[in-house]
Amino acid sequence: MKYYYFDASVLVKGYLWEEGSEDVCTVLRAVRAAPPEARVVTSSLAFVEAVSAVSRRTFKGEITEEQADDVRKRLLAHFAVYHVLEPKLGLVKGAAELTRRHRLRAIDAIHLASGLAARRQAPVWANFQFGSADRRLNVAATAEQFDVFNPSTPVPPGTSTPVTPSA
Repeated sequence: MKYYYFDASVLVKGYLWEEGSEDVCTVLRAVRAAPPEARVVTSSLAFVEAVSAVSRRTFKGEITEEQADDVRKRLLAHFAVYHVLEPKLGLVKGAAELTRRHRLRAIDAIHLASGLAARRQAPVWANFQFGSADRRLNVAATAEQFDVFNPSTPVPPGTSTPVTPSA
């Protein structure tokens, strides 16, 4: 069984073409095809971060409002498949400690604390990877004994739209 904790920097790659999108789409297709053999865990805050990334692309004119609406709808539908953690007080206290220990930004510490909580809840024999495209967060995740999933495949040549196909 494979578990992946995805922060927003990785999750958004499943919806908007950027470096690493192919790797993320492969994982997301596997998760939707074979639950519970594969599972994506994330924080509810990742949804807000991903929608924010979509909105920024719209404001910059990189995607149309229609494309943005499609991505937001897919994100919302897919969040029903992902295992979503809420940042409750115990998790937030752990995140505060992680900010001190690893010098992380608040949201990154919440993602790392969420990943740690998810790993504790996963079966001990599960293959659990922490997914982020943020270097500092990946260093902290490695220090917390995570295998790190950092997608790095280039955007496929000839990609005609900034929005990934439905993965």
